[in-house]
Amino acid sequence: MGTPARFGPGQYIPAMGIRSLLLCALLAGCSTAQPPRIEIARLAETSRSDEAVRFEFEATIHNAGTMPLVLEEFEYEVVGAAGATYAGRRAAEMNLPAQCVRSVRLPVIIDIASVNLGSAGPWSISGRLTYLEPGRLAATMRDLRVYRPSAPLEASLTPSD
Repeated sequence: MGTPARFGPGQYIPAMGIRSLLLCALLAGCSTAQPPRIEIARLAETSRSDEAVRFEFEATIHNAGTMPLVLEEFEYEVVGAAGATYAGRRAAEMNLPAQCVRSVRLPVIIDIASVNLGSAGPWSISGRLTYLEPGRLAATMRDLRVYRPSAPLEASLTPSD
Protein backbone atom coordinates (compact mmCIF):
# COMPACT_ATOMS: atom_id res chain seq x y z
CA MET A 1 0.00 0.00 0.00
CA GLY A 2 2.97 2.30 0.31
CA THR A 3 5.31 3.62 2.93
CA PRO A 4 3.52 5.12 5.92
CA ALA A 5 3.93 8.87 6.30
CA ARG A 6 3.88 10.53 9.68
CA PHE A 7 0.70 12.66 9.86
CA GLY A 8 0.67 13.87 13.44
CA PRO A 9 1.78 12.78 16.90
CA GLY A 10 1.22 9.05 16.94
CA GLN A 11 -0.81 9.06 13.67
CA TYR A 12 0.25 7.58 10.36
CA ILE A 13 -1.44 7.45 6.98
CA PRO A 14 -0.25 5.53 3.92
CA ALA A 15 1.67 7.52 1.31
CA MET A 16 -0.94 6.51 -1.30
CA GLY A 17 -3.59 8.23 0.85
CA ILE A 18 -1.68 11.50 0.67
CA ARG A 19 -1.34 11.20 -3.12
CA SER A 20 -5.07 10.53 -3.46
CA LEU A 21 -5.94 13.57 -1.35
CA LEU A 22 -3.62 15.79 -3.38
CA LEU A 23 -5.06 14.50 -6.64
CA CYS A 24 -8.62 15.24 -5.47
CA ALA A 25 -7.61 18.74 -4.44
CA LEU A 26 -5.96 19.37 -7.81
CA LEU A 27 -8.96 18.06 -9.75
CA ALA A 28 -11.31 20.25 -7.77
CA GLY A 29 -9.15 23.24 -8.67
CA CYS A 30 -9.36 22.47 -12.41
CA SER A 31 -13.11 22.56 -12.78
CA THR A 32 -13.66 26.28 -12.35
CA ALA A 33 -14.67 27.10 -15.93
CA GLN A 34 -18.13 26.49 -17.30
CA PRO A 35 -18.06 23.99 -20.20
CA PRO A 36 -19.06 25.19 -23.66
CA ARG A 37 -22.50 24.29 -25.02
CA ILE A 38 -22.72 22.87 -28.55
CA GLU A 39 -25.79 23.09 -30.78
CA ILE A 40 -25.98 21.24 -34.09
CA ALA A 41 -28.12 23.31 -36.45
CA ARG A 42 -27.97 21.59 -39.81
CA LEU A 43 -26.67 18.62 -41.79
CA ALA A 44 -26.12 19.27 -45.48
CA GLU A 45 -24.55 17.47 -48.43
CA THR A 46 -21.65 19.60 -49.69
CA SER A 47 -20.13 17.50 -52.48
CA ARG A 48 -20.32 14.17 -54.25
CA SER A 49 -18.06 11.98 -56.36
CA ASP A 50 -18.37 8.52 -57.87
CA GLU A 51 -16.89 7.09 -54.66
CA ALA A 52 -18.16 9.17 -51.74
CA VAL A 53 -20.56 11.83 -50.49
CA ARG A 54 -19.38 14.63 -48.23
CA PHE A 55 -21.76 16.07 -45.64
CA GLU A 56 -21.15 18.77 -43.05
CA PHE A 57 -22.73 19.27 -39.67
CA GLU A 58 -23.03 22.98 -38.89
CA ALA A 59 -22.51 23.59 -35.18
CA THR A 60 -22.60 26.61 -32.90
CA ILE A 61 -20.42 26.68 -29.79
CA HIS A 62 -21.45 28.90 -26.89
CA ASN A 63 -19.19 29.96 -24.01
CA ALA A 64 -21.58 31.41 -21.44
CA GLY A 65 -18.85 31.38 -18.80
CA THR A 66 -16.65 34.18 -17.53
CA MET A 67 -13.37 32.54 -18.58
CA PRO A 68 -11.92 32.03 -22.08
CA LEU A 69 -11.51 28.46 -23.32
CA VAL A 70 -9.04 26.93 -25.76
CA LEU A 71 -10.98 24.45 -27.89
CA GLU A 72 -8.79 21.47 -28.73
CA GLU A 73 -10.47 18.63 -30.62
CA PHE A 74 -13.81 17.29 -31.80
CA GLU A 75 -14.12 13.52 -31.63
CA TYR A 76 -17.37 12.23 -33.12
CA GLU A 77 -19.27 9.37 -34.71
CA VAL A 78 -22.08 9.70 -37.22
CA VAL A 79 -24.70 7.07 -38.07
CA GLY A 80 -26.74 7.62 -41.22
CA ALA A 81 -30.37 6.73 -41.81
CA ALA A 82 -29.40 3.67 -43.87
CA GLY A 83 -26.82 2.54 -41.29
CA ALA A 84 -23.76 4.15 -42.88
CA THR A 85 -21.21 5.15 -40.23
CA TYR A 86 -18.36 7.61 -39.99
CA ALA A 87 -15.96 8.22 -37.11
CA GLY A 88 -13.84 11.32 -37.16
CA ARG A 89 -11.58 13.68 -35.30
CA ARG A 90 -11.05 17.31 -36.13
CA ALA A 91 -8.85 19.91 -34.53
CA ALA A 92 -11.01 22.71 -33.18
CA GLU A 93 -8.29 25.30 -33.89
CA MET A 94 -9.86 28.17 -31.99
CA ASN A 95 -10.05 30.10 -28.77
CA LEU A 96 -13.48 30.84 -27.39
CA PRO A 97 -13.55 34.06 -25.36
CA ALA A 98 -15.95 34.42 -22.44
CA GLN A 99 -19.55 35.24 -23.42
CA CYS A 100 -18.82 34.39 -27.06
CA VAL A 101 -20.43 32.25 -29.79
CA ARG A 102 -18.58 30.69 -32.73
CA SER A 103 -19.63 28.51 -35.66
CA VAL A 104 -17.87 25.43 -36.96
CA ARG A 105 -18.46 22.78 -39.62
CA LEU A 106 -17.73 19.12 -38.98
CA PRO A 107 -17.07 17.02 -42.10
CA VAL A 108 -18.59 13.58 -42.67
CA ILE A 109 -17.51 11.46 -45.63
CA ILE A 110 -19.59 8.39 -46.47
CA ASP A 111 -18.89 5.77 -49.15
CA ILE A 112 -21.40 6.28 -51.98
CA ALA A 113 -22.49 2.62 -51.76
CA SER A 114 -23.47 3.14 -48.09
CA VAL A 115 -25.64 6.19 -48.69
CA ASN A 116 -29.28 5.31 -49.31
CA LEU A 117 -30.52 8.40 -51.08
CA GLY A 118 -34.12 7.27 -50.89
CA SER A 119 -33.98 7.17 -47.08
CA ALA A 120 -34.92 10.50 -45.54
CA GLY A 121 -34.60 9.38 -41.93
CA PRO A 122 -32.58 11.15 -39.27
CA TRP A 123 -28.81 10.95 -38.94
CA SER A 124 -27.26 11.02 -35.50
CA ILE A 125 -24.00 12.51 -34.33
CA SER A 126 -22.46 11.85 -30.94
CA GLY A 127 -19.11 12.64 -29.43
CA ARG A 128 -17.29 15.30 -27.49
CA LEU A 129 -15.31 18.49 -27.73
CA THR A 130 -12.22 18.62 -25.55
CA TYR A 131 -11.06 21.99 -24.35
CA LEU A 132 -8.43 23.57 -22.13
CA GLU A 133 -9.38 25.74 -19.22
CA PRO A 134 -7.18 28.76 -18.47
CA GLY A 135 -4.30 28.48 -16.03
CA ARG A 136 -1.08 26.57 -15.56
CA LEU A 137 -2.63 23.98 -13.29
CA ALA A 138 -5.19 22.99 -15.95
CA ALA A 139 -2.44 22.77 -18.60
CA THR A 140 -0.28 20.62 -16.33
CA MET A 141 -3.16 18.27 -15.53
CA ARG A 142 -3.90 17.92 -19.25
CA ASP A 143 -0.24 17.27 -20.09
CA LEU A 144 -0.12 14.57 -17.40
CA ARG A 145 -3.33 13.09 -18.88
CA VAL A 146 -5.01 13.25 -15.50
CA TYR A 147 -7.77 15.72 -16.35
CA ARG A 148 -9.10 16.57 -19.81
CA PRO A 149 -12.40 18.45 -19.72
CA SER A 150 -14.92 17.88 -22.50
CA ALA A 151 -18.38 18.95 -23.58
CA PRO A 152 -20.91 16.53 -25.11
CA LEU A 153 -21.79 16.67 -28.78
CA GLU A 154 -25.16 15.08 -29.66
CA ALA A 155 -27.85 15.60 -32.25
CA SER A 156 -30.23 13.86 -34.60
CA LEU A 157 -31.00 15.60 -37.90
CA THR A 158 -32.35 14.88 -41.37
CA PRO A 159 -30.06 16.01 -44.21
CA SER A 160 -31.13 19.17 -46.03
CA ASP A 161 -30.21 20.36 -49.50
